[in-house]
Amino acid sequence: MEKSRAMKNVVYLLLSCVFLLAGCAKMNNDVTKSVELEAFNEIELGESFEIELRESPTYHIEISGSEHFVDKVTFGIVNGSLVIDTDARAKWMHPKNNKIKIVIDCPALRKCTAYETCNIKTLNPITTPEFGLIVGGKLNTANIEVNNDICYFWNYYPCGGKITFNGACNQFKLWGNSLITVNARNLVTSYAYIENKANNDVSLTVTGILQYTIGGKGNIRAYGQPTVIDLISDTGEGELILP
Repeated sequence: MEKSRAMKNVVYLLLSCVFLLAGCAKMNNDVTKSVELEAFNEIELGESFEIELRESPTYHIEISGSEHFVDKVTFGIVNGSLVIDTDARAKWMHPKNNKIKIVIDCPALRKCTAYETCNIKTLNPITTPEFGLIVGGKLNTANIEVNNDICYFWNYYPCGGKITFNGACNQFKLWGNSLITVNARNLVTSYAYIENKANNDVSLTVTGILQYTIGGKGNIRAYGQPTVIDLISDTGEGELILP
């Protein structure tokens, strides 16, 4: 009886080792998953990801990284929006550590919303007539290039981080809160509506009309020599700076 019990314990131990080794192999094995998608024009990110956006004629997603985490990424089209999440929240880490990269192809992306910490960048300019970036979570970084009519941005409290815009648009609209920093100096626009309630600065280049509100400690640094400056509200400690 004791020999039988001991043998069972040995078998259980061996099986546990096998499963453990298999799990470690998946953690260390890098893979790439590539899937063609149905049409969508918005993206919703429910967890921390490293995202690359590419404007192209196809609807496509490519997920690269540790096999364990790649297998846990979920995605689908809901009411025209590509919703991306993960089933691995208990073990999920910052995108700089989990090395998960997601490349998304879309011909006409209108909006990207990140509800958690993400690193987002464009691989080529977004030319959709109107494009918006919305971020939440604790810390976000983004580098977005556009060549379109309207580009807008806002962040949820208490989101912080640094957002960079490049390119050109006819209208640039921004609602900044909390600890966000926005550098749009290399985004040239003829009209800007800037509402900065954040503790950090917003920089931009506007050549025509600038309408602005300051409600926090952050400044608005306006380059481009705007021809019309319209103060809507000034209840914060920040200032409009014309370098």
